[in-house]
Amino acid sequence: PAGRALACLHPSASVRALARAGAQVRLTVAAWAEAGRDRLRDVAPRGVVVAAAGGSVAVADLFEAVSHGAAALPVQSCSSGSLPGWVGALDVVIAVSQSGRAAGPLALAAEAARRGAFLVTVGADESPLADVTARAHGVHVPIPVVGSSSRTSMWAQATPALLAADAMGIASCTPETLTELADVLDRVATAARPGSETFINPATVLPTTLPDST
Repeated sequence: PAGRALACLHPSASVRALARAGAQVRLTVAAWAEAGRDRLRDVAPRGVVVAAAGGSVAVADLFEAVSHGAAALPVQSCSSGSLPGWVGALDVVIAVSQSGRAAGPLALAAEAARRGAFLVTVGADESPLADVTARAHGVHVPIPVVGSSSRTSMWAQATPALLAADAMGIASCTPETLTELADVLDRVATAARPGSETFINPATVLPTTLPDST
């Protein structure tokens, strides 16, 4: 009954999509392995720009957080406009768009290609973003878009970016670490499922602790 009620409230199936976060990570780790990850092993960037907009901005925030320890390496995010003036052939641009059609990341990826930066993109296969990357001889990691939005597929989009950081040696985000993350996401999804008992469901425990709190 709870599942049917939620289905009525969420006709876009957003709850189901969010519950599959662990599966998103596993599928994208596999896609990364097939996309040419080894090409980044020899890339030692002077700086990295993560181009993302809308719901995908969380990917840029996460990338900046995990690479924070690489103090000598500038990491910057952009959503539209132009790339920072310093971006050139010695740098890496990671462009993220779930649909592969978002105007801001698509334009920034094209600009990165013109400047000769190494281009890594994440988004739908056979999309304009994938085409830009192919012409630039970069690495495109395809992610499925069926039944999800940029907000509910955040982990599918973030996983290749985190693996790219690991491959370039600017953060420790190995496939093994991300597989462990997928297990954690599965456990959370199970505990927070609509039919879970209220006293163990973190989604219901949280609001019950708030009513008498300022």
